[in-house]
Amino acid sequence: MTVHKVTDWIVHAHLADRYRVGRVLIAGDAAHRQPPAVGLGLNTGIQDAHNLAWKLAAVLGGGAPDSLIDTYEAERRPVGRENVDWAVSAAGHHQVVIDAIGAGHDIPAGRRGQRLEAYFDPSPLGDTVRARALEIFHTHRGGCQSLDMEVGFGYEEGALVPDGTERPARVPMRNVHRPTSRPGHRLPHAWITRDGRRQSTLDLTGTTGFALITGPEGTPWCEAAALVAEKFSVPLVTARIGAAGTGAEYADVDGGWEAVRQITDAGAILVRPDHHVAWRSTDAGEDPEQILAEVFAAFLDR
Repeated sequence: MTVHKVTDWIVHAHLADRYRVGRVLIAGDAAHRQPPAVGLGLNTGIQDAHNLAWKLAAVLGGGAPDSLIDTYEAERRPVGRENVDWAVSAAGHHQVVIDAIGAGHDIPAGRRGQRLEAYFDPSPLGDTVRARALEIFHTHRGGCQSLDMEVGFGYEEGALVPDGTERPARVPMRNVHRPTSRPGHRLPHAWITRDGRRQSTLDLTGTTGFALITGPEGTPWCEAAALVAEKFSVPLVTARIGAAGTGAEYADVDGGWEAVRQITDAGAILVRPDHHVAWRSTDAGEDPEQILAEVFAAFLDR
């Protein structure tokens, strides 16, 4: 083999100080740039657009003031910071994995052959070398299986109404995702059916519309939602989800929704067009119409 040219690649990590200045908004690589480890770059950019699109539509359509767009930076920049840092950490850990078999560039060239031979040595000592390396390989799940980094992020402030609950604890390696309906987090996925058609709870929200999801006893919330949506000129669908025989429009076919909804049969969850929870009530409300009116006024800044 003849090497004709060698080039260097330098790991870069950048995060913009601002995501908005006046009428200029940035997203994707313009807002955050990171090494390709974990594959968070493109995912984070798509999430930026998903977050911003419905807010622009609401403002341009007259449904919300310009201040709603300010929540874009408030929500997305902390996620950008976390994802950039995670990708840099994962990229650095790649070297640890390579070193485990003796091929790392930090290992003197004269010793690499010896280290590789030790790794493939069929002796009992070779078994030990491979066992040590295997434990290091398992730590790489933080770079290749970090599902909680991809869908477990949540917004602590912005176009949402917090309910006072603490953010759920996260697995340090981020390879386990625990769904939650806490405001600011992505609506948990669960399979539901209606008239024999199976769909995801995530299918209930539209590209610009909101969804109010309740338990089988959530009719008061649904009736109030129709009135409030008309008052605020906001597209909104309602969906009561429950076990078969409860009278709900959507059936919780395998109990998956009940396991992640974190509300009672009389509770309600308001979901934004980007699938993030804007507000929730774990149980029935004394005045659902007044409560929902205050909720929409709060996170739409109306």
